[in-house]
Amino acid sequence: MKRPSLRLGLGVLLTVVLAGIAVQPALSDTPTCTQTVTGFVPGALGIGAGVTCINGGTVAGPVTVSAGAAVILTGATIYGPLTATGAAQVAVCDSTIAGPVSVSGSSGSVRIGSAADGSPACGGNTILGPVNLTGNSGGAELGANTVAGGVTLTGNSGRPEVVAANTIEGPLSCAANNPNPTDNGQLNTVHGPASGQCVPGSLVPPPMDRAFCAPAGPLTFGQCFIPGRLDLDFDASSGPLGQNPTGTFLFESLPAHWGGNITCLQVTGNVASIGGVITDSIGPPVGSGFSFTVTDNGPGAPDALSFFTFPQSPPTADTPDCGSMFANFPRQGLIGDMVVEDQ
Repeated sequence: MKRPSLRLGLGVLLTVVLAGIAVQPALSDTPTCTQTVTGFVPGALGIGAGVTCINGGTVAGPVTVSAGAAVILTGATIYGPLTATGAAQVAVCDSTIAGPVSVSGSSGSVRIGSAADGSPACGGNTILGPVNLTGNSGGAELGANTVAGGVTLTGNSGRPEVVAANTIEGPLSCAANNPNPTDNGQLNTVHGPASGQCVPGSLVPPPMDRAFCAPAGPLTFGQCFIPGRLDLDFDASSGPLGQNPTGTFLFESLPAHWGGNITCLQVTGNVASIGGVITDSIGPPVGSGFSFTVTDNGPGAPDALSFFTFPQSPPTADTPDCGSMFANFPRQGLIGDMVVEDQ
């Protein structure tokens, strides 16, 4: 049997780049496999129940996922279409689909590659046909793929749909998705017209967690301080699950001062744990970590700032409490407005 070529030729149509900004977390729930395919399947594969994982396997025919079943493809090759109707979950990572991909009515997450920092990672795919995601209620993500056809997202819901960092050889159409899709600030290249919710500039940012010393803006001393002892400013943001933390901090307690970049933000209600890496310092070593916790007690009430932790290594987004060990030990005499926003 002759295999279809996996080589893609880029067309000469006008390239359209969608201009979104912001970060939506990758879909990352991972069910337990009840059936695993690792070898060669010489024909069509129907998945009627349970969770089927195709890990590095090859299917020489179409793959069809029935209602209530789930499929997870990792490093797989499918010589035919992938079709899922009413599935519990669909994930396609680091795979090649030599045919169209159609997922409709899924009650769980639909993840066709990822351009975000999800866990576990889900690399982009090569898809030799159009992609159609319709009426899925658990969120849909299409990231870092090369698609030799058009892409259509219609009537999906549950969380903002992510369409990010793809190369799409045909048109991109998005309509009736609630909320609007986002591109995570990672632009798509579209060799065809873009329409509906995915026209250039229409992809909207999802909500972000944030903690900062008000007013927000360039870091400066004099906004939050403990008289005679400490001066500080910071501005930290991340996705709603703490992913992709970013921002800066600046502290001074004479004769020492230190500043750096945010590497961790974990927000629960009005409390934010914040961590980072020190990049400029007279005192704590450059390259080491720095962690603290702030509590926003609302207008008219004094906010709280914890004692500091200086871990040897900078905390990551997954470090418990961003490495802050003294959340329940606030400093006294803080003046200033610390704002915590939990999305």
